[in-house]
Amino acid sequence: MVLLPLALWVILFGAVVLLAMTIRRVLKGAENRAALAKPDLPVPFGFKCAWYEVRADEPLSVANRLNLRGLKSANWREGVKKAYEGSVFVSPSVRGWILAPGTCLFPNSPFPQAISPSLEALSLAYGQAYFFATDRITETHIWARATSGVLDRGFGYSGESGEILWDHGSKIEEEAEISFDIADEQTVMDLARRWCLCPADLPFPDCTPALGLVGKR
Repeated sequence: MVLLPLALWVILFGAVVLLAMTIRRVLKGAENRAALAKPDLPVPFGFKCAWYEVRADEPLSVANRLNLRGLKSANWREGVKKAYEGSVFVSPSVRGWILAPGTCLFPNSPFPQAISPSLEALSLAYGQAYFFATDRITETHIWARATSGVLDRGFGYSGESGEILWDHGSKIEEEAEISFDIADEQTVMDLARRWCLCPADLPFPDCTPALGLVGKR
C-alpha cells in the first residue's frame, strides 16, 4: 500500500468537495429550470405589487411591448415569485386577459411619466390597457386606464401623506360604484374586478395549467 503525503490527501479531499459542490449546483440549476418551465395553475397576487392588464392571448407580444429583456418561460408560481423580486412576469391568458405584475413597475418618478407611455402603447395595440399598484408601507394606491393610445383615467393616493398624488380625467362609472371615501388596497382590487380581472381572486375554476414569460425591464 502506497502512503500518500498528508498535503496530497488534503488536495485530493478539497478536489472531491469542490466536485460535489459543482454537481450540486448543476442539479439545483436543472431543478430550477424544470420548475420554471412546468405549467401550473394561476396563483393569486396583487397586494404590495404593481401590474398591467390587457385583453390578449399571446404573452410574447405583451412582453415585447413592455420592452422586457432576457425572456424565459416561467410558470405561475415561479413567475409571480420573481415578480416580487424585481422581474416582470407576463402571464398566460386567463379568460382572455394577460396580467403583467412586477414590484419594479411601481412608479418612483411622477406617475404620468412613469405609467402613461407603456400604458398608452399597450392600449394602442390591444384597445384598452389597465395599470394597478398598491403599497402597504406608504399606503400608496394607483389605478389607470388608457384607450386607443390615450390615457383617459389616472388616479393615485398616498395614505401616508393623505394627499391625492394624481387625478387625471373624470371619475369613471366603476369608481362611483365602489363608493369609497379614501382609497386603499381593497379599492384597487375592487376596481380591478370591475375593469378586468382581480389577481387576488385567482385561480378560477375554469383555469388550466399554462406557462408565461419572465423578464427584466
